[in-house]
Amino acid sequence: TINDVGSKWQYRQHSGENSFRVTAKESTITFERIGSEPWAVVRQTITDERLGGATIRYTADLWGDVSSEVTHMLDAKAGLFLQLGKHPDAFMGDQDPSVGKWDWQTFSVTETLPVGLNSVRVGFIHQAGEGAIQARNPSLVLVNCAE
Repeated sequence: TINDVGSKWQYRQHSGENSFRVTAKESTITFERIGSEPWAVVRQTITDERLGGATIRYTADLWGDVSSEVTHMLDAKAGLFLQLGKHPDAFMGDQDPSVGKWDWQTFSVTETLPVGLNSVRVGFIHQAGEGAIQARNPSLVLVNCAE
């Protein structure tokens, strides 16, 4: 479920009326532009003491059919989202491809958290033009723990 009470997955967008539709069916999330706001994120926050200083890998299978033509000033992209704590720098759809049309592919991003930081936000971002991405099999693994 997404945004339901107790759901791990939460939807956030720039502002205004919902500009994206997010559905989950048969273990696949579909994230589709339906309005004019420039971006939205579907994410969950994971907090665990083992994350501090650890190297993590976030992986998901993605399918995409999204336009690079946008009416906002941001780079057009859609895909994986990984944020270390509340740090403003995040991996936001920076995999290749992140626009256009592509069939199911597995994408991953690996990062090392600073010692003392024990939370990450993982999910998917849509900041592209018209179209949708689909995601399945998301996973977050500890590659190695802090020493």
